[in-house]
Amino acid sequence: MRSSSSSGEARVVSWRTVFGCDLRTLATARVCIALLLLVDLFQRSRFLIEHYTDSGIISRTFATKYQTDWFFSLHFLSGEAFFQGFLFALAVIAALALLIGYRTRLATVASWLLLVSLLNRNLYVIQAGDILLALLLLWCIFLPVGARYSVDSALNPEPPAENRYFSMATAGILIQCMCVYFFTALLKSDPVWMPQGLGPYFALQLDTFVTPFGEWLRQYFIVVQAASYFVWIIEILAPFLVFSPWMHVRLRLVTLFLLVCMHVGFLFSLRIGLFPFVSLTTLLLFTPAEVWDRLDQWVRKPHRDCLQIYYDRECSLCLKFSRVLTTFLLLSGKSIQPAPDGLQTSALKQRHIGLAVADHENDVRTGWAALVLLFKRSVLFWPIGYLFDTRIFRTVGDSIYSTIGKHRSGFGVFVERFFPWRRINLKLPAWASILAFSLIIYTLFINFRSIPWHAGYRMHDPIEEVKFVTRLEQRWGMFAPKPALVDGWFVIRGTLLDGRTIDVYDAMLTGDWHVPNFDPPGDFFNHYYNYNRWRKFMLKLGNKRSGHLRRSYSGYLCLQWNSDHLNSPSELTSFEIFYNTLTSQPDYKPRVYERHMIWRHWCDEKYKSAKS
Repeated sequence: MRSSSSSGEARVVSWRTVFGCDLRTLATARVCIALLLLVDLFQRSRFLIEHYTDSGIISRTFATKYQTDWFFSLHFLSGEAFFQGFLFALAVIAALALLIGYRTRLATVASWLLLVSLLNRNLYVIQAGDILLALLLLWCIFLPVGARYSVDSALNPEPPAENRYFSMATAGILIQCMCVYFFTALLKSDPVWMPQGLGPYFALQLDTFVTPFGEWLRQYFIVVQAASYFVWIIEILAPFLVFSPWMHVRLRLVTLFLLVCMHVGFLFSLRIGLFPFVSLTTLLLFTPAEVWDRLDQWVRKPHRDCLQIYYDRECSLCLKFSRVLTTFLLLSGKSIQPAPDGLQTSALKQRHIGLAVADHENDVRTGWAALVLLFKRSVLFWPIGYLFDTRIFRTVGDSIYSTIGKHRSGFGVFVERFFPWRRINLKLPAWASILAFSLIIYTLFINFRSIPWHAGYRMHDPIEEVKFVTRLEQRWGMFAPKPALVDGWFVIRGTLLDGRTIDVYDAMLTGDWHVPNFDPPGDFFNHYYNYNRWRKFMLKLGNKRSGHLRRSYSGYLCLQWNSDHLNSPSELTSFEIFYNTLTSQPDYKPRVYERHMIWRHWCDEKYKSAKS
């Protein structure tokens, strides 16, 4: 049943619309996911040896000892830095292929597989954003994320004309995204959130997470309390609003705006890694087709719409290049035709150029000038067009363009081999639809089971363990059931062979050798080698049940220090790890300080015997 408003807009939409996605939305999400993968890989690569090799904080022997047998990781095949770097390089290649949409489904599968492998290699440095990113990639395997703005779409002989798309996989990825909000609200079950409204107050007391803006904001209690109510209410209501068939577009846009505001607030107030950026990408998936249609109308200009692109009719390479170029410059709707006889003979074939562009005044340009014109007409890349139009770029560009043109046959063979015409099939096979539906049920089950009063429900072990293989395991307990009240920092008091006592942790971090100082660090952000990954690992050391982790870290610390000071008076003999805590109090009362000696370690048994 449909009812219409006075303006003629349908107020009740079908479920295919509610749980569907626009192909342009899927393509934009693909680009964002690929960029996040590349940023994440770059950040992780800075500590590749420390986090992913046998000489780092977690060796393969240690990792497999304390993990279930169901954990799968290609990174377990070798503990050498070279092999880990090789897998990182493969992940970069897969992410780049996903970014441009080249063999998109294969690139998506490879990116998901390598990301899950990387996460399973070291569980002690992963965050909620990593899990959510892996889940997005898993669902993208079932989706036509390369149907728009991609090499695959440019080489599709008959690209789909309709942008609206529905399958069981679109329903699955949208439901997955909303589970993050709905279940994190249910897990915020402590009265601190509702009705007291103190959740952000305590979260912003954690110097380990708070930003300078958050430090300024936390002094305004009324604002912080209002933020608590806002966060909880919008999280609990978001699924009902975005999936509403009534006033669908308006309710969805308002909800998305509020959720974006929430994540921007998180981004400016708290340091929580990539999670806000991954979450903003999930929200992008809910962009209605009407938004894209309106944007398309807005960017339409006569000087863009009237472009005419001609290619050498005897050159398949020229046609493919024209389609790929116009696709990525968002000019894919422009007319691409074989060159007329006069232009074919005089400008394309004889001069080995193969491509010409006529503007809205029918001024024909060839060679590098044609490329410059296309870039200038692009709604996103027009600044590059003006850069390419400078003298130095014109000179180099004409030379490159002419060289490629003269060797078109050789490049044509390469393009035919690696960039053939290939159809994109939007229809999800029956088996894939059944699998996607099963994943939806499994996702909902896992999330409902994360709620404390449903935590006892289990499936049979083989099915239960699927979550470890696919990284479907999820518990969205960010600051739940309430934010942590305890914040802390580390001091490692080490004894050297010559009897000196220094703060080993600070010495390795900054290179400054000094006696241990138990005062809070002036800047918690710089208290860790790497704020996201190292912080996550170090905070786990403070857990009372992390004795095995402290032992592994202590062995790494001795190895790293003594490899640089072997057989010298500065050799490290023993050390104690102190976890110093500040416990937050309500009503802006001073935080309570405590010092905890959580681990004592001798770098060699002979030092322990001598001490005894």
